Amino acid sequence: MKIALLRLSLIAILFSKVSGATNNLEYTCIHLSEEPVIDGRIDERVWHTIPVSDGFYVPGNQAPAQKQTYFRAGWTSNALYMAVHALEPNPQKIERKLRDGELVSRDDSIQFFCVSEGCAPPPLFCVAANADGARFVSGRVMKSSTKLHNLIDAAAIVGKDFWTLELKIPSTILEMPFPPQGRWRANVVRNIRTGPPSESVTSWVPTLANFHAPSDYGFFIFTSRTAFEKDACEMNVLMARPCGVLLKERVAKWAQLSGKYLSELKRVLDNDSEPEFQKEGNALETIWNEIRRVGGGARISAPEIYHLASQCNDDLIEATETLIAKIILKEIFRDKSRH
Repeated sequence: MKIALLRLSLIAILFSKVSGATNNLEYTCIHLSEEPVIDGRIDERVWHTIPVSDGFYVPGNQAPAQKQTYFRAGWTSNALYMAVHALEPNPQKIERKLRDGELVSRDDSIQFFCVSEGCAPPPLFCVAANADGARFVSGRVMKSSTKLHNLIDAAAIVGKDFWTLELKIPSTILEMPFPPQGRWRANVVRNIRTGPPSESVTSWVPTLANFHAPSDYGFFIFTSRTAFEKDACEMNVLMARPCGVLLKERVAKWAQLSGKYLSELKRVLDNDSEPEFQKEGNALETIWNEIRRVGGGARISAPEIYHLASQCNDDLIEATETLIAKIILKEIFRDKSRH
C-alpha cells in the first residue's frame, strides 16, 4: 500500500510541475555545414554542432516519459535532416515488422509533423520511420504517389539499450518554401510498442491535445548559422531544462524505495548460493544502488540520468519482488524437504 501511495504521489508531483507548460516550445534548426551520411549512426561530427532537443513527455498527463527520446535537426539547400536517439531498456521487444509504404507508426517508430506558417493554407506534412528504417509519408503534400516514401532516406540501428534513426527529407516533397525561412509549426512523436501501455505515445510537445492540429505544435526556428554555442549542443544541457529537472525528481522519489528493496535483496541473496539468482540479484542491486546514489544528490551526466530515469518503473519493482519471492519459496520447500 505504501508503495502504491508513493507512486501516486510521484505522478501528482510530476503533473503539477508540467501542467503550466505551453505549446510555444522552440527548437533552433541550423544550416548544416556538411551533409550527414544516412546510416543510422548519429555520432558524426556534424550532429555535435547542432543543438539537442528537450526530452519527451506523455501527452495525456504531461509527465516526462520513462523511456526518453531526444533529437537534433538541421537543413541544407535541398533537404531537412533529423537524428533521433530513443532510449529502450528492452530492445528485444522492439516491433519493426512493417515495410516501406505501410503504416509504420504501428511499429516502434518516430513521426515528424510540420507546417510552414508562410503558406496559405498551410500544408500538413508527416513522415514516419520505424526502428528498421521503413518509411511512410502522409499529410497534404505536393505529390500523391503511394511511393513518395522512396524519396526519403532513412536508416535505423538498434543497440543494447536504445535505438537511433537518421532521416533525410528532400525539399522536393515538401509544399513549403525551401530553403526554409522563419519558423514552422512542428512536433516529433515516438510510438512505443515495448510498454508500458500508459506510454504507447510520447511527444516533444508536452501539451499536445491533437496530433493533427498544428496549433498544438511547437516551433522549428530556422537560422542560416552553421554552428551553435557548444553548451547548447552538449547533452548536459538537458539537465537544466524542464524535462531533465523532472527526471531528476523522479529518480529522487524512487530512491526512497531503494533502501527497502536493497535490504530485502541482501537478506535473501545471503541465504542462497544459486548462481542464476545471484546474477539476477546483483544486477538488480546495481540498479537500486545507482538510483539511491543519484537520488541522494550524486552528480551524473544527462545521458545517464535519462537512462536511469527510464529504469524507475513498475518493471523494476516487479523484477525485484519476483526474485525475492522465488528465493523465499525455494527456502520454504527446502526446509520442508529436510523435515
